[in-house]
Amino acid sequence: MIDAHGHISDPRLEAVAEQLIDNLRRRGLKQIILGGVGPDEWLRQESLKKRYPDFIVPAIGIHPWTVRDTHDPELENIFSQLEQSASRFPIIGEVGVDFYRSNAAEDKTRQAHWCERQLDLAARLGKPLVLHAVRGHDVMLQALQKRSGLRGLIHGFTGSAQIASDYQRFGFIPSLGVRSIQRRTPTDFAWLKKSAFVIESDAPSNHLQVVDAETVAESWIQDLNSVAAFLGKLWSMDPQGVWELSDQNLSLIGLRQSS
Repeated sequence: MIDAHGHISDPRLEAVAEQLIDNLRRRGLKQIILGGVGPDEWLRQESLKKRYPDFIVPAIGIHPWTVRDTHDPELENIFSQLEQSASRFPIIGEVGVDFYRSNAAEDKTRQAHWCERQLDLAARLGKPLVLHAVRGHDVMLQALQKRSGLRGLIHGFTGSAQIASDYQRFGFIPSLGVRSIQRRTPTDFAWLKKSAFVIESDAPSNHLQVVDAETVAESWIQDLNSVAAFLGKLWSMDPQGVWELSDQNLSLIGLRQSS
């Protein structure tokens, strides 16, 4: 069982990270692929990677929320740090656009600019990507259309069959979490290919109240297993078989790391 996208480097978890990782491992999690946010968080990722090299798969990126909340001169400095540090990370991400708060033309143009600079960096380095797109699939797909040879996942996918197909044309597969399946039935995913999906937690953002390591770990694994069970109903498979498919698909797009 590999979590395709989570945030164990979230500052809310710093005090309980060791106990949390022990709890997650005991519940069957083998690895977790992270999503980069900004410089302070990148350092926490590297610290965790040194302590848990077989469990942590780090990813470096400027999250669209960081772009949204940071002035351009400071973003230039952050991007310089990203360029200098990216060779130490196997994955670039989270990269993308988020127009949940605002879809003004100026915001779209600005977020697209910083997204595209990171896509170009990933292309130069030949690294896979973790994409983030909220109310901005059109902008994200336009950016991908301009480039070739990219690959990775689109995390927290809640889009349509057509949007998923568009991403797959550019080398990206949907990463499904509990939000992806909310208010949906397995038959709503009849279009989903067994060779083109992965399962994620996006934890702890789904559980804003961090009580203790055991409680967080239990919710974390429950969320992952609920998605596997949901897809198992779709394909008439045991959830363990769904997990095996998800893990294989991570390898195909270059996100699974040797343990």
